[in-house]
Formats: sequence, structure tokens, C-alpha cells
Amino acid sequence: MGREIRRVTPNWEHPQRERCPHTGGITEAHRGLFSEWSRGKCFRPMHDQDYKSAVKEWKEGFMQWERGEHPDQGWASEYWEYAGNPPKEENYRPIAWTEEEATHYQVYETVSDGTPISPIFENLDQLVEWLIQQGYSEKAAKSFSEEGYAPSMVYTPETGFLNDIESLSLDKE
Repeated sequence: MGREIRRVTPNWEHPQRERCPHTGGITEAHRGLFSEWSRGKCFRPMHDQDYKSAVKEWKEGFMQWERGEHPDQGWASEYWEYAGNPPKEENYRPIAWTEEEATHYQVYETVSDGTPISPIFENLDQLVEWLIQQGYSEKAAKSFSEEGYAPSMVYTPETGFLNDIESLSLDKE
């Protein structure tokens, strides 16, 4: 759980919910969790995978389980106890795209299945600049663009709590 950079198509529009379950909008306590760009939008959480591919993977895992060939078989009696229920269409992208098509970048929170918290950028340099404008340190922004992922929070006795992307400003040992 945290933040990740997802590759998206230049014209990608992440689906929004018809009815937002966040009644009353974003409170002051939540302001630091969302960028100015995403405020007022209520996105549908989605995995970084298209629905048809997710179903295919689930079915393949199920068939392995049924044949007794699944590498993790043994601690659960049924496949869905291990892998969960089959994918739900609303939790996945409606379309698949290739790496050649997904040429742009977007920051997602991954506390849910994933919702965007940034605009779409043509390159990582633009993404880094935007993160710095959002108040992240240059070191954290550049580290995030290299790593592609940041945890929700990190604590050290020296720094206390560092949230998401800013946690990448710590020196690595």
C-alpha cells in the first residue's frame, strides 16, 4: 500500500463513480492524502490490469489447483480461499493496452485497488517536477521516479514518520 507510478495511454481517463461513497467530500484531515488535481473527483478503484487478463490468470490458477499442480497448494482446501473470488469487472481496466501504447505516466494511490492522484505526464521529468510543486523534496521525487513505488509511511527514530513518496528521501544503506 502506498503510491505507484503506472504506465497509461496518453488519452486514458480513469473511470469515476456515478455515486461517490465519500459523503461530504474530502475533510481537512484528508487534504494531505490527495493532490489538488484529484480533489472533487471520485474515482473507481482499479487494479493495474485489464479485466480479460485478470480473469484468464484466475482461471489458469484455478485449473492448476484442480489438477493438483498449483505451487502454493496445500494450506487451503479451495482455490478461492487462496486467491480470492474471481475478478469483478468493475475492479479492472475495461481495455488492455500494450507497452507501446502505454507511453505516459500517472501516480496512483494503492491503499485501494488504485486511484489516480496526478494528471498524466509524457515523461518522468514532468512527473518529478509536478511532485516537487506538490511539496515533495527533489530527492524523494527523483527516487520515486526511479523506484516506481513508495510505501504509505516509514518511521525512523531520527526522522519520525515520513509519508508515502517523501519516505524515499531517506538515505539507503
